[in-house]
Amino acid sequence: MSPSGFVTMIDNFIEAQRKEMRDMGFGGFAYLQVTELLRDLCKWLVDRFNPYSVTLYISPDKRIEITPMDVRFTLALPIIGRKVEEFYTKKSKDANYNEVLDAWRKDWNLQDGTPKMSQMPQYILSQTDAGESFKTNFVMYMFRVTQHAEN
Repeated sequence: MSPSGFVTMIDNFIEAQRKEMRDMGFGGFAYLQVTELLRDLCKWLVDRFNPYSVTLYISPDKRIEITPMDVRFTLALPIIGRKVEEFYTKKSKDANYNEVLDAWRKDWNLQDGTPKMSQMPQYILSQTDAGESFKTNFVMYMFRVTQHAEN
């Protein structure tokens, strides 16, 4: 999804969905107004960012180390929570995790895997309330967007 599509998706949330988005710690995204990514700027950032040291090298003698607090203040995201575990080939030992995952897959008519990212925004927008399904799909979408950006 393009940045403008993401902004449009959030703009089309009903008030209850906006409230849930804020309550889940994603409130900063409600104020995101980036509608395009400049190719030259993106290339410059990628070329100068070291993901291992989490450092942006501005020039040979100037660098910026990115901390969790920087991310928190920039995106208005919480820095608390649980570690996200990935289970590709086996079931989790956490019964609650398996229950949520199975219910999510059932909601999407999937036996395994995940829905296509391109289908998720429209599905999220089709939800008429801010219930558990909206919250689960929004969080999963946000997680997948950030993971997709890292890859």
